[in-house]
Amino acid sequence: MKGALRRNYEATRAAAQAGDIDAQMCYLMQIAGDRDSGFMLSDVEIAEYHSLAPQYVDAAFKRGDWRVVDLLGFHVVDSAGLFVGLEQWKDPVREYKAHELLLLGVGDVDPQDPDYWLPVLRIPESTLSAQEIRDSDAWAREMYDKYFSSQPRLIKEPSVCTDS
Repeated sequence: MKGALRRNYEATRAAAQAGDIDAQMCYLMQIAGDRDSGFMLSDVEIAEYHSLAPQYVDAAFKRGDWRVVDLLGFHVVDSAGLFVGLEQWKDPVREYKAHELLLLGVGDVDPQDPDYWLPVLRIPESTLSAQEIRDSDAWAREMYDKYFSSQPRLIKEPSVCTDS
C-alpha cells in the first residue's frame, strides 16, 4: 500500500504541475503521511506543497472552480491533510465565508431538497460577531460577482477529488 500511495502522490503531483486542474484539486487534498502503510512525504515535498498549493487555490478561484470553495468549507475533525497549513485555511471565518459563497452558487433551490449538504450550509455561525458576518457576507458576494457568477449554478455538492 505504501508503494501505491507513493505512486499516486507522484502521478498527481506531476499532473498538477503540468497544468491538469483536476489533479491540482486532488493535490490540494494531499496528506503528509499514512500511519498504517508508513507512507510519508519528505520535508522537501511538504515545503513544495506549501509553495504550490496556494497557487492552485488562487487559480481555482480565478476560474470560478466551486471545488475550491467546497474545500475551504470543510469542517475538519480528523485527518485534515496539508491544506490546513495554508494561509487561505487559517482565516477564522473561512468556513462561514465558503458556505455563504456556496449558497450564492446554489441560488434558488427547493428548501425541501433532501440533499444532505444544503441544510448544513444554511446553519448560521453563532460564534461569529455581527461584524464578522457582515464582512464575510460582503466577501462572499464580491467573490461570487468576480469569479463565480458566470459559472453554472450548483445542483449538487462539488466533488473536490474523484477517482474517475
